[in-house]
Amino acid sequence: MKHELPFQGDWAPLGARLRTAESFHSPGEGPLSIVGTMIEKGTELPTKPSEKKRVRFHSVEVREYTQCLGDNPSCSVGPPISLDWNYHPHPESYALEDYEDHWRCKKGESGFRRSEENRIRLLLSLGYNYQDLLRADVEKTRDQLQRMSTAGMEITFKEVNDIFLNIRRKYLMKIQSEDDSEVIVSSAQA
Repeated sequence: MKHELPFQGDWAPLGARLRTAESFHSPGEGPLSIVGTMIEKGTELPTKPSEKKRVRFHSVEVREYTQCLGDNPSCSVGPPISLDWNYHPHPESYALEDYEDHWRCKKGESGFRRSEENRIRLLLSLGYNYQDLLRADVEKTRDQLQRMSTAGMEITFKEVNDIFLNIRRKYLMKIQSEDDSEVIVSSAQA
C-alpha cells in the first residue's frame, strides 16, 4: 500500500521533506532510510495522531575512512589524528546486536583513545614525517592556548615559551635523524 506523506514539495521545511515509502527502495531491498529513521518494508505508517510511531534498526552499515594528521585542539599530548575524506568503497553490514556487542567490548578496553606513541607510529606509517607532526602539534597547542586565553586563564610568556620549546625538543632529534634539510624552528616559536 502506498502512503503519501505530507510536505512533498520544495516549500516544506528541511526535516519534513519526505517522499512516498516506495520511492526509497528497489524490489528486494531491506530497510528504508527516510530522513534519518529506518522503516521496515511493509510497515504501515500511523494513520491516526494517537498511534505511536516505532522505529526499529536491524542492521548497521559501517564505512571505513582512512586516517590523517588532524587539527583537533582537544588532543592533550602529541599530534591529533582525524578521518580523511577517502573511504573504502564497499561498506560492511552487521546485525545490530552483533555490532553493539563488538564495540561495547572494544570501548571498554581502551575507550577509543590512542597513546601519543601509537598515534606517532600510525602517522609515520601513513607517510607523514616528523616535520609534519611538529607542525600539527604546534598548531594544536597554539589553538589550545588561544582557547585558554579566551576562557580568561592567564599564562605567562615564560610558560608559553617553555611549552613550545618542549614540543620542538621532542621532534628536533627525530627530524635531524631523518636527514631533513629544513627544520621548522620559526613555527615552533610563538
